[in-house]
Amino acid sequence: MKRSNDYKVFETKLGGKVYFDIQNKMPQIERSHPDNLLGEPKCDCCPPAMSGHRLAIVGNYAYVYGGLCEKRDQEGFRISTDLWRLRLVDNTWKRIPLKDEAYYFAPVSYAWIATKKWGLLTFGGTGFPFGVSINDKLCRLSIKNTKDGCEYNVVPLNAYGSSPLATYGGALIADEDNDCIYYVGGTNGHEYYCDVYRGDFLPFGDTNTTKVYWTLLTSHCFGVAGRYRHEIVLYDNKILIFGGGNIDTLYSVNNISYFDLEENNFGVLKTTPDPTNNFPPKRDCFSLVRYDNLVFLMGGRATPDGRSLLDDIWCLDLSTFTWHKNSMKLSFRTAFQASAVDDNGRVYVFGGQRGSYSPQPIHIGRTNMIQSFIASPPSLKSICQRFIAQRYKRGISLSDKAVYSPEMFVKEVLPHYSAIKIK
Repeated sequence: MKRSNDYKVFETKLGGKVYFDIQNKMPQIERSHPDNLLGEPKCDCCPPAMSGHRLAIVGNYAYVYGGLCEKRDQEGFRISTDLWRLRLVDNTWKRIPLKDEAYYFAPVSYAWIATKKWGLLTFGGTGFPFGVSINDKLCRLSIKNTKDGCEYNVVPLNAYGSSPLATYGGALIADEDNDCIYYVGGTNGHEYYCDVYRGDFLPFGDTNTTKVYWTLLTSHCFGVAGRYRHEIVLYDNKILIFGGGNIDTLYSVNNISYFDLEENNFGVLKTTPDPTNNFPPKRDCFSLVRYDNLVFLMGGRATPDGRSLLDDIWCLDLSTFTWHKNSMKLSFRTAFQASAVDDNGRVYVFGGQRGSYSPQPIHIGRTNMIQSFIASPPSLKSICQRFIAQRYKRGISLSDKAVYSPEMFVKEVLPHYSAIKIK
């Protein structure tokens, strides 16, 4: 007999009930090809195995750019300059050509966020060898509708004031209510920073070009060490800084360093442990998403040298600052992966470096697997669309219009659905 908190009940307009299980013990493997049970495609229609990339979700699509990629059918790796788009309803990948070469976009360990006002924004990042070529510009992924479809381009924004240093592994967050963004930390490959910058978006002018005015809020990080590959959350007018590390140290996620935007200084916030599992271990190179007042923290490196990776999933409730260790784990130990959450509360985890489960875990390669789990019960519409589109994917080729329009979705699916013989 299931407990009531194990499932969500949806009541339909016709008086029926749908029960949705919300206590899965493992993340769902999102398969781009139904016959591939491993969930790691080797085809050219899907992105290669990668790490150091970023993932962002806008509406019904997820976007992936950059990273270090495994060479197909060859040893070694390469820097990826490809933009990939994942259609979430049926896990279909599409490689998106950029109009111009992304000259200002360093493709590894950059910061990338999705905003409603300004679209996808990025700052920082490095090429290879790490630290030799570093981006120092705020860029936007521009998407324009044309008669031939959509046109994608990476555009550097005009910047004024005290711009952030050229770094990689820093973190970017948006405060759209106040028309600004914040950039924290990062490294140039030699020094590690915890500087806090604020970027204010200026009114468009005659040229209709987005302009950003940068202000250095602090470079005096008393009690807060410089770091990279940390993650940040904006809450209660404070920037919460989770984890991160440098060449020989990892930083805590139980005593959370924060920057107070009203007082203009740093502080430390103590959290409450999980009553059974205590606190999450220190880590860097992990992934983090926020959904409402819940912050989900996944995987990462447990040692600065990367020989020990993590597979755990933790949740911090911002209303109580209490940690809870999720009963499920990632499918394997993972670091340098990327995560994002959609509007329905489904968390996606893509790529990363894989680790083994031996007594002495070591890095064994990269992955292009997509994993997902729910942070909140999704809508009945989302459940039905995902089930139909993925269950009958072999025979259905959905258009992009069907993703946005339920009527078009039904119109395209119905001929295939009516042909199915129910035994």
